Amino acid sequence: MDNKTTKLVALLALAAAIPTSANAGSLEDRVAKLEKQQKTLGDIDIFGRLQYDHTVIASDSTILDLQNNSKLRRGRIGVKGKVDGGWKYKFEIDFASNNSKVTDAYLAKNLDDSSVIKIGQFKEPFSLEELTSSRFTTFIERSAINGFVPGR
Repeated sequence: MDNKTTKLVALLALAAAIPTSANAGSLEDRVAKLEKQQKTLGDIDIFGRLQYDHTVIASDSTILDLQNNSKLRRGRIGVKGKVDGGWKYKFEIDFASNNSKVTDAYLAKNLDDSSVIKIGQFKEPFSLEELTSSRFTTFIERSAINGFVPGR
């Protein structure tokens, strides 16, 4: 089922579960009221990811003194969505290091088909490699040249 069908089924189920009274109106009226309330609240998506890095050294060499290691490379949680008036928002924190930091916190509005205004902290649109999410990179590390690209 697509997203609209899923929302419609959920709204119908919720509307059917609401207790009826003499002035409650028809099922269609209750669904319309719920859809109006949903548009007012907007869409909310909660998301997150964990990327764990573990190294196992299988060597008898005492010359290099290498040890097994593991760490949480990325641990992020956030919320994003849309509200009335065409505004979008995103807030995401990274808690993988010893101190948590905000990676994204912005409001955005599409002015027309080709222009957007964004206010807050977000990735600068400078290079394709920097803009590609770590979820979709082929290798665990980005290239060395990426260190010269302005980040967040």
